Amino acid sequence: ERQGAMMMKRLPGADAKAKAEMAHALKGSARGIGAWRVADAATLVEIAGDAIALKELDEAVAEARREIALVLKEASPI
Repeated sequence: ERQGAMMMKRLPGADAKAKAEMAHALKGSARGIGAWRVADAATLVEIAGDAIALKELDEAVAEARREIALVLKEASPI
């Protein structure tokens, strides 16, 4: 959850190499937790790095963060 938020702040201003490296790292983390939409969108950023790919990744990360928040809320004691 935190990694997604941090990456989405840094990605838009990154150069092409850094953008690809960050997207690759995010892709691996996303696969590790089964966030397949994030992983797929990160692959697009890794390859293309354009505004369309970044928008898709931003939307996928936002969706994943909402899902993670729900899981954490359900898991926390009342």
